[in-house]
Amino acid sequence: MYTYPMGAIIRRYNINYHLYADDVQLYIEFDPKIPGDAAVAAFKLQACIAELKIWMSTNKLQLNKSKTEFMVLASKHNLKDLSTVTLNLDNTTITPSTVIKNLGVKFESDMSMTAQVASISSSTNYHLRNINRIRRFIDKDTCKQAVRALITSRLDYCNSLLINITAKD
Repeated sequence: MYTYPMGAIIRRYNINYHLYADDVQLYIEFDPKIPGDAAVAAFKLQACIAELKIWMSTNKLQLNKSKTEFMVLASKHNLKDLSTVTLNLDNTTITPSTVIKNLGVKFESDMSMTAQVASISSSTNYHLRNINRIRRFIDKDTCKQAVRALITSRLDYCNSLLINITAKD
């Protein structure tokens, strides 16, 4: 209820959004083939964020600039042809990130899942090595539970996002 007015502000700019606790995610579309469309989208985002910042200040909240990031999602072809889009907030220029973590999943600007696959592989290998170190001290059922908790849970989490990954990944 406290952050409900934020939605009204965002909707005025015709921007899609998600609110989760103290986290706000804004989504805006543009056509990279239309000259200036990316700049118009960036301007709308800047204006919306500026108004949100005013609302937040009025309500004793603060925008955390160090956690403020944005990403341009597009095919590799469209990203290559797109001029760099930046956001300017309070005389601070924010450049697009190539990877952003959202709810534990790493999303990449070219819509590949290579960073997520690498993260899952690294995490599961770490836990498998640790299970291997203690394996001789635990029984088979305990080992199975450890694998389910530490390995399978990571492989299953958001695995539907991996449906079109490359053969290499």
